[in-house]
Amino acid sequence: MRLAARVTALAAPVFLLACAVPDGGLFRAERYRDVHLYGIYADQFFRGELPYRDVFVEYPPGAFAVFLPPAVLPGGAYNFAFKTLMALCGIAALFAVAVAAVFATLYVARAPEERVVVQKPCGERIFGHIASLAQRTGRYEMRFDPAWFTTGVTANTAAAEDGVVEPGEPVPNDNYRIDEGHRLLTYLVSPTAHVTVLTRNGDPAGFGATPISVSELAQLVRGEKPVELFEPLDTGMWLRVRNDTACAIDQQYQP
Repeated sequence: MRLAARVTALAAPVFLLACAVPDGGLFRAERYRDVHLYGIYADQFFRGELPYRDVFVEYPPGAFAVFLPPAVLPGGAYNFAFKTLMALCGIAALFAVAVAAVFATLYVARAPEERVVVQKPCGERIFGHIASLAQRTGRYEMRFDPAWFTTGVTANTAAAEDGVVEPGEPVPNDNYRIDEGHRLLTYLVSPTAHVTVLTRNGDPAGFGATPISVSELAQLVRGEKPVELFEPLDTGMWLRVRNDTACAIDQQYQP
């Protein structure tokens, strides 16, 4: 706000000079265009003659918000008072523009990490289990066992057909995993891919989701413990896959 006030203070003299230049300008005694008509409307209003009913007025009702205030001054001062009021309104408009410009500049200048950016997911989502994850010349190679992660009617029907639940009964936790073929697919994984696993100290909103590196995930797949998991990787993993490359890997929570 202080910056906007300083900008307004610099611009106001230029604006006032522009107001004074025309015939009948701010500091001239001459009437300017219809200002005398505004004074007549104001005098009639204060005498009890209502606009549009008793007096023909060619301006909208809101115009009386600026017609009337100058009329409260002693007679003969209306012309100068109205010009002064308009000059003040102009300075207020300059201040409003300066405030808007300052806020717009601050927003554009903010660091990118301070802005709210909605990013599109990096690829198609696939559920399954990681069979292996090994480093190969600057990147990782994953062998992945895809599975169906079903919910709702799809899960209830499939589970009933498999004899897991009685027909018409819901599956526990409203999901049922189907892994029939065990055909392993090969995906490439960048060392910088996004990876989360579930730990006790992770994000509560994500059931303990904790970011780790692809290197740490490879260690977990090998049975090592670079981090203490809340649930084993057997709960399943969600891949985000673009073509032949996994760009994100997230562990599925299982109650």
